[in-house]
Amino acid sequence: MASNMKNIALYILLLTLFGCSDYALETGPHFDELSVTKAKQMIKDNKGNPKFILLDVRTESEVATGYIENAVMIDFRDPEFAHKIKNLDSYARILVYCGSGIRSGHTCELLRQSGFKEGYNMLGGIKAWKAAEYPLIK
Repeated sequence: MASNMKNIALYILLLTLFGCSDYALETGPHFDELSVTKAKQMIKDNKGNPKFILLDVRTESEVATGYIENAVMIDFRDPEFAHKIKNLDSYARILVYCGSGIRSGHTCELLRQSGFKEGYNMLGGIKAWKAAEYPLIK
C-alpha cells in the first residue's frame, strides 16, 4: 500500500512538473504577427510543407496586381468568406496577408475563434512586401 502511494505521489509530481512546462504551453494555439522579413523566411522554411498555407485575403482585382508564389486566395469581402476559411485545415500553419495587414489581422482573429491552432498576420501586407522588393507573381 505504501508503495502504491509513493507511485501516485511520484506521478502527481511528474504531471505537475511536465504539465506546466514550456512544452505544454507551446503545444496550444499560437497566433502572432510577423514582419515581412520573418514572413518571407517562414515561407522559405515551409516550402513543400502540406501543413503550411499562405493565405491571400485580398480582392480579385488586388490579386491581379501581383501575389506571393503559392498563395491560396480567399477574398475577405466574399459573403462566404467565413465558411471558406473554416474549410481550411485547422491544424495547418497559416500565414495570412492582405493589402496592408488589417484584413489579415481580422482573418487571424477569425481563425483563432474558429479553433485553428496556428496563424500569423504579415504586418504591412503586400505593401510592405513590395517595399522590401520581394518577388511577386503577376
